[in-house]
Amino acid sequence: MINSEIIALAIIQGITEFLPISSSAHAALFSHFFGQGSHSIALDIALHCGSMLALLIFFYKEWLDLAAAAKDMIQGKSSTKRAKILTRITIATTPLMILAAVIAQAGLLENLPRNPSLIATTSIVFALLLLAADTKDKDKDKDKDKDKDKGKGTQKSIENIPPLAMLGLGVVQCLALMPGASRAGLVMTIALLYGLGRKQAARLALLTAMPVLIGASSLGIASMLIDGDSAQQADAIKESLLAASLSFIVSIIALYLFMRSIKRIGLMPFVTYRIILGLAIIIVVALNA
Repeated sequence: MINSEIIALAIIQGITEFLPISSSAHAALFSHFFGQGSHSIALDIALHCGSMLALLIFFYKEWLDLAAAAKDMIQGKSSTKRAKILTRITIATTPLMILAAVIAQAGLLENLPRNPSLIATTSIVFALLLLAADTKDKDKDKDKDKDKDKGKGTQKSIENIPPLAMLGLGVVQCLALMPGASRAGLVMTIALLYGLGRKQAARLALLTAMPVLIGASSLGIASMLIDGDSAQQADAIKESLLAASLSFIVSIIALYLFMRSIKRIGLMPFVTYRIILGLAIIIVVALNA
């Protein structure tokens, strides 16, 4: 694969992985309209590892806290705030991890539908759902301002979400296997509807991203080992290092800008982008029919 294509894929991965706009949809669209078919498993792993490292560094305090939470739970202290958060993150990510593993085991992962028409539909439909949730959050903020005058607040935190609700969120995340649905967007939609503020919803989406990234990388590594093409793997080292480095840099920048601005700008820019993208895809597909 030529360097310009690797650079483009790394930028796409870095920008879209953590934003509610679907990284899988953008990667599929790039391959369909501009690429030379699907890229190698090694490159895909490198792209995800770059984003994973960025998330690890950006949220390093949270990961240390969750590591301490695991120790708390081993010691029987499951009622601490950090233990509750760890429990809820585990519950929320389990359904998607299990479903993805089953699909991969059946050899169907590469056969999931990725056609532009499906991406256009899911982009628009789930963008509208995200818009509805964000509108509800604006109304909630108004109520919160009123409640401040009365000495009470209404905004919930991650540890306050019941485990059963987190399981429901985990089931909804399974829709992210459809390109265009956006795992981050789905998590934020449900979190906002449940009562979390924008920043807390974004934080939950990012915390639940780490197990998914680890799982995706693990499935890729397992598939690559099964293929056993050592010559091809050796040739991919240079492009993988380039992809991982660029993905890391762009991911860090995207994470910083997203978390810094989400409370102020809301989700309308992402909703608008997804709707415009979906309509553009429909027009292009219709013109080429």
